[in-house]
Amino acid sequence: HEQGVDLSFPYMELNYVTVMRRSGDLPTVPHIACVRSHFYTRAFVEKRYDVGQLIFYDTTQECMAAVSRGDADMTFVNSITAQQDIWSGNFYDLMTNGTVAFSHEISIGVNSEADALLLRI
Repeated sequence: HEQGVDLSFPYMELNYVTVMRRSGDLPTVPHIACVRSHFYTRAFVEKRYDVGQLIFYDTTQECMAAVSRGDADMTFVNSITAQQDIWSGNFYDLMTNGTVAFSHEISIGVNSEADALLLRI
C-alpha cells in the first residue's frame, strides 16, 4: 500500500531449490550466495544462517558463478529456471537435488487507482 499497489490473491506458489557444486561435501558452516534484491530469498537465508555466512550478489548468475568458483558453497534458485540457469551459464559443475528448500506465493500488483474490477480479474 505504501507504493500505491493493491495485490491480487496469490495465483501460484514459487519453489526454490539449493544449487551446489557436484564435487565435494558441504562444509559444516557453508557460505551462501544470495541475490541482494530477492526479498524472499534474503528472508529465508537471514533466518537460517549467520550473517558471516552470507555473500550478496546482484544477480542469480553471479551467485551461481560464485558457487562454481568456490567463493560460496551454495545458493537458492527458482526451481522452474534452475536447470536452465545451470545450462545457460555453462555451470556444468553445479547441480540441484530437486528438494524444495522454501516457497512463496505469487500475486499480481495493480495500481491502487486503477478500476477495482481489474484487481478481481
